[in-house]
Amino acid sequence: MKKVLLLGAGGLMGRYLAIEISDQKSARPGFCGELKKLTRSELDITDTDKSTRVLKEFRPDLVINAAAFCRMEGCETDPDLSESINSRAPDFWARACHEHGVRFVHLSTDYVFGGGRSKPYTERDEPGPLSVYASHKRDAERAVLACPEHLVLRLAWIFGVGGSTFMSRIPGLLQKEEILHVATGRTGGCLYAGYGARMIFNLLEKEPAGGLFHLTHRGEVTWMEFAQECKRQMLEKGLPLKNREIVPVPEGEHQALRARRPDYTVLDLGKTEALLGHGLTSWQEGISGYLGEGHSDT
Repeated sequence: MKKVLLLGAGGLMGRYLAIEISDQKSARPGFCGELKKLTRSELDITDTDKSTRVLKEFRPDLVINAAAFCRMEGCETDPDLSESINSRAPDFWARACHEHGVRFVHLSTDYVFGGGRSKPYTERDEPGPLSVYASHKRDAERAVLACPEHLVLRLAWIFGVGGSTFMSRIPGLLQKEEILHVATGRTGGCLYAGYGARMIFNLLEKEPAGGLFHLTHRGEVTWMEFAQECKRQMLEKGLPLKNREIVPVPEGEHQALRARRPDYTVLDLGKTEALLGHGLTSWQEGISGYLGEGHSDT
């Protein structure tokens, strides 16, 4: 039985990870030990003294870092804060966990890649970050992977209930806005956080030796295709819907997007699926799972 320390438990992925391990204890005998979940207000992961004290006092078997500064525009305007949270903190935690014999799992992003291609990226492909956020996430990957027992999991376009990401907000926007404007020009993979949390623990139960893995739903998708499929499934499920039209907006004209984002970041899933022993579900199934949690226009 493992004692698990979850960092960033108040974020989108962190909340689903906490739910997964708490609700599925009977199905996960390897993770039936104590779970300590810490939100940003409970622990600043950049505070090395407090972080060291937590590590020594709780003595976990596994630390999962779901904490990050994900607002890409904010990272551009405050690169020091981005570096502190997205790069230096994971570096410290990886080294501290290594010294204490604790496995460290770090969540990264598809945005470490620069795009400009049409073939999915494998774990062997060289990153080429375009933004401050992506550069610091790339630096964290290198630091964590310097300890061979640690794991880096690259996720992409995460969505779920309570999330601030655009994909998370699409069902609510379709319920409230007759005309929905969606930026175009980018293709990637996506991940429903509830499914992602389940697959992360499925991976950990396989006791991988360490290293880098990709985790998204199967298939490539654009924001426009995601919004259209959301609308189709909402109509099919009889969910309230106000939207009449989804209008594409070239990304260069979308004022909310200031940080450079790659045009293509689809991740190859072969290594992850081989370890799991089965294929990952499609992004359409991910939307279905998300909508199944229930949405209202209030």
